[in-house]
Amino acid sequence: MMKKSLIAFAGICPIYADKEIVKAIPDTTLLQRPFDAQDATLFHSPKKMFFPETWFHYVNGNVDRAGITADLEAIAASGLAGVQFFHGGGFSDGWKGVTEPVYCLSDKWESLVQHTASEAQRLGLRFTMQNCPGSGMGHERRTVD
Repeated sequence: MMKKSLIAFAGICPIYADKEIVKAIPDTTLLQRPFDAQDATLFHSPKKMFFPETWFHYVNGNVDRAGITADLEAIAASGLAGVQFFHGGGFSDGWKGVTEPVYCLSDKWESLVQHTASEAQRLGLRFTMQNCPGSGMGHERRTVD
């Protein structure tokens, strides 16, 4: 059964209290207007929605709050528009040197995803996430209770 906390963070992702909202899709009038001399200017100074994003992985549970914050601050400082979150696995033994891995869909994982979304919001980054942490990402399949 999906917990309310997993749903709650999704609602805050597109709303940025302190920063400009970084839209994912431009409005129709911008997309459908004909090309003209303004496009050279727009190309050299694009709106933030056209900036690239980067993938953001929790690899084999090798993650903590301080690392998330530091990584997202560096991403924001680089000028990227946002992150696309994935929970990546791949090694059955976990990550070498990690004594307490964070398991996908656990309470700790949900707390860290909430933290990631909140930090993205604080920094004005767009936050999107992969919707299937299943076998395609190296995890065993989980069933719904």
